Amino acid sequence: MKSVSKHLQFLGYIFHKKLIAIPLLLFFILLSSSGTASSIPEKISFQNILENKDITMGEVDSIFQDSEGFMWLGGATALFRYDGYEFLQVYITSDDNPGAKHAVHFANNIFEDSHHNLWISSKSGLLKYD
Repeated sequence: MKSVSKHLQFLGYIFHKKLIAIPLLLFFILLSSSGTASSIPEKISFQNILENKDITMGEVDSIFQDSEGFMWLGGATALFRYDGYEFLQVYITSDDNPGAKHAVHFANNIFEDSHHNLWISSKSGLLKYD
């Protein structure tokens, strides 16, 4: 019984000093992830959703998915909302002249607040989409 107690004390010392805790942890992580490797597809394919579309946006600077599932793409020359089927270009309007609309330039960041308001930082300033 005394030798078992000494072995347990020794193992406790080793784990306490973390001499084998990290390699043992890595071993268990690798062991547990080896079962999921077979579920990863061998071939992954992508589809260009902008192919054959008349969309000019320059480089995409920001991508955001809102709470309703819409994807927002902000580029150098435009801001687009994608619903999974088609792209809708979003324009800036002014309270002074509601008939005039302007493209959103350099939409750098897109954020949704807790009230589901969409905020876009752009060259035109901070914009709120409602």
